[in-house]
Amino acid sequence: YFANQILGGGSSGRLFQTLRIEKGYTYGAYSRVSARKEIAPYTISSSVRSNATYPSLLLIKRMVDQYGLKYSQADVDLTKNMIIKQNTRAFESFGAKLGILQNISKYDRPVDYVDQDQKTLMSMTLADFRDVINSYINEPDMVYVIVGDKATQLSEIKKMRKTVIELDKFGNPIN
Repeated sequence: YFANQILGGGSSGRLFQTLRIEKGYTYGAYSRVSARKEIAPYTISSSVRSNATYPSLLLIKRMVDQYGLKYSQADVDLTKNMIIKQNTRAFESFGAKLGILQNISKYDRPVDYVDQDQKTLMSMTLADFRDVINSYINEPDMVYVIVGDKATQLSEIKKMRKTVIELDKFGNPIN
């Protein structure tokens, strides 16, 4: 969660800023690790214009490839500042307090897990962030799921030099 913030944790993330603000390919682009009891996938998601599918894929690939290398001390400081500021108001509402109780119950978290998480964040170094990024955010391990018009998209997508598996609208492989 902490290591993802700069790449795609919100509208200030690099994915959003590049794909929406700079290029105008989409209304939003985000990345996340879903909360789960078991292993959770790292996902990047966006709905881009059909004529921007291939250039968007290239940008995402490059951004993920370079994320660990380009992650700087300024990014560490910004991440810590953003999350601490978010947390000052994040747990004020009834729903947020209920969410804390649900996390404690569902994921067997300690009662003071929010404080523990903040302490973990504040103790993280640039090397810690880079270790997490290099361990869990690896472009070669990514599976791209593209939904769109085969006639206009498939030849472009094949330029990525990835294995392409076509599925029908029910998720069955097309031979």
